[in-house]
Amino acid sequence: MQKKKNKSLKDVGDEWDLISKERQDAIEQGLDISLLSVTAPWILKHIDKEKPKTVLDVGCGTGYLTSLISQKTNICCGIDISKQSIDIAKNKYGNENTDFFVSSIKDFHSDLLFDCCVSNMVFMSDPEIEQSLKNIYANLKNDGLLYIMITHPCFWPTYWGYQNEEWFNYYNETFIEREFSITLKKDLGIITHIHRSLSQYYNIISSAGFTIELIEEPYPTREININYKYSYPRFMFFKCKKM
Repeated sequence: MQKKKNKSLKDVGDEWDLISKERQDAIEQGLDISLLSVTAPWILKHIDKEKPKTVLDVGCGTGYLTSLISQKTNICCGIDISKQSIDIAKNKYGNENTDFFVSSIKDFHSDLLFDCCVSNMVFMSDPEIEQSLKNIYANLKNDGLLYIMITHPCFWPTYWGYQNEEWFNYYNETFIEREFSITLKKDLGIITHIHRSLSQYYNIISSAGFTIELIEEPYPTREININYKYSYPRFMFFKCKKM
């Protein structure tokens, strides 16, 4: 793990291309407890409550969450900058009401304005977060909703173990390169994590035109038969509205 100079969106996409197959294999084997029991169910809970008819999944990866959302909506679209991830998504989860595209939100064009956009564990890897949020805003209907799930800015440095590094300052945006690991599988490949403070996230979201209606710190939605528990939050959820 090391601090790195700023990376481009293409650099980040190339990293996820290299680990997309291993990532999908881990999901199918039930090894990613955080995705399967925390972040995805939490977002689906809000989808069930609001019942949007059209959803855009921004940074959909290999399409697991997109496929679950599509079962609850009329139209669901997943986009990601990783071509390898989208190839897997199309093969595994494509259906009559779900489309997948290789695209950043900046380059995404649709005649449809969406009721809801979802971004699950994406913005900690997005070097263009300000522009991304503005483009999400443009793709939403008036009063449309945005669900954002990120690693918890206050506690993730402790969880990943970089809080005591001499180069780390909580208040500074910092690009960190390390092995991507999930609950039951380690070292899937190198990824870039971008640390931002909670105030940075709040200001960026607000500057894009959104009202933050709700902030939550998700926890497992079911009992897990392994040693998966934590005394502080690992994730943070924002429910935002286009005003």
